[in-house]
Amino acid sequence: YYLPVTSHDCIGPIAVWSAAHLMLHVPNALVVETVRAFYRGWYNEVMTEPLPVSDGMISLSDKPGLGTALREEVLDRPDVHLEFSDEQHRYDPSKG
Repeated sequence: YYLPVTSHDCIGPIAVWSAAHLMLHVPNALVVETVRAFYRGWYNEVMTEPLPVSDGMISLSDKPGLGTALREEVLDRPDVHLEFSDEQHRYDPSKG
């Protein structure tokens, strides 16, 4: 039906970078929502490249992958909380 779709970021810079890449390839994409205070603030503290927003538009880099990465020193911060899972989650079409 080609209704406009949007992504909403409220979990972190990796999510907003991933959403931006995805939305650039969705023909009916409307916006990539994020919190301005985040992308102007702490996102830049933990990422190697800032989210390139100019005049309200995102333009992604031609670097491989997302075009950015977590800064190496982020994992050494005392306020970092890491969670790991050894679960293997796979899509099973028979389960709908």
